[in-house]
Amino acid sequence: MAEPIKMALLWRCASEPDPALSTVCDALNKQLRQLQTAWGIDARIEAATPDGDDDSGYRIYVSDDPRKFAAELSGLTGAHRQIGNKVLAIVQLTDHWTRTVSHEMLETARNPKLDQWVRHPSPIAGQGEVDYFVEICDPCQATTYAIDGIEVCEFCTPEYFDDRSPPGSRLTANNLAERPFQVLDGGIQRWRVPKAGGGFEIYSTEEGAVGDYDGGANRAPLYRNRQDILHYRPTSTAG
Repeated sequence: MAEPIKMALLWRCASEPDPALSTVCDALNKQLRQLQTAWGIDARIEAATPDGDDDSGYRIYVSDDPRKFAAELSGLTGAHRQIGNKVLAIVQLTDHWTRTVSHEMLETARNPKLDQWVRHPSPIAGQGEVDYFVEICDPCQATTYAIDGIEVCEFCTPEYFDDRSPPGSRLTANNLAERPFQVLDGGIQRWRVPKAGGGFEIYSTEEGAVGDYDGGANRAPLYRNRQDILHYRPTSTAG
């Protein structure tokens, strides 16, 4: 049996965490059990100190200054990426930081390299079938629920990404979507369309065409998330 994914939640803020990280992790571990039921992904998260000796391959930092980690992330409430054999997520301290931690935790557990896609017809006429990012919180990212009083993000199930799912299938954790690939209020979907000569053009249900991505060598796009207004700014240097 495979070892569970080990995640660490780290606090890099001048203020003390409220609620306490241990309380947040208790709720997040209950959500990870929901994720396991839906996706078969076994993961655990625990509070850690920034300089602590933990063996987690996945680290989620909450910071009151995300520029400490990468200047290009300034102003964004959350982002995740893989660096070598480590997965790093950065969450900006806001009034809804537990929701953002939940969002990044679930998506890094499901798609840590940001390289998972699923075929589905584009909503833009003439594009045909395109590759949708399998980001399980983005389509419902403005919808939340509480676990033991802790605000967490709604997430999509495998049936959400499958056109063959029969009517009545549970498409999100709380069964809020009526059909596969439905974007809930405040949510977003992104997909890529191959370009002549290589690379992809990235599209968004929010913004239409939002830029190009040339892929790079063994690289995935940096997928950046604002919880209120999401923007995808493709870059060939993301890893």
